[in-house]
Amino acid sequence: MRDVILAAAGQAAAENTPISAHQAANEQGSDVVSQIRDARSAGLTEGIRQGSMQERERIKSILMAESAKGREALAQYFAFETDFAAEIALGALTKSPAARGSLDQAMANEVKPRLGPGGERSSAERPRMISTEDIYARRRAAVAAASRQ
Repeated sequence: MRDVILAAAGQAAAENTPISAHQAANEQGSDVVSQIRDARSAGLTEGIRQGSMQERERIKSILMAESAKGREALAQYFAFETDFAAEIALGALTKSPAARGSLDQAMANEVKPRLGPGGERSSAERPRMISTEDIYARRRAAVAAASRQ
């Protein structure tokens, strides 16, 4: 388009008659319109390609960052659900607390009771038995002591 306008302007200067850009574009007719349409289409295609590449790089830099370790869910939220710049998302990730570990890790650190084949205790220690008679006797004594006061 610019070349067409410059050519028309050069022709007008040579003829010494003023011509507008609109007149120059109309003189070329549909050829200029198709060139403009093609240029816009090519520009749109290239813009989409570059935008996609930049978005992939942003997502990759957020998810693969060292500060995303232990904060995977938050990193995925920043990468896919927001339009934060990677630097802002990484700054927020460094300020948030990291996960302490999974349930499997926590359970691995727990002391496991040693049970026998039937589920009973394997040690010689006798299990404590609950005596309902003893519980009721203590309650009666407590009620009697409270009623005397």
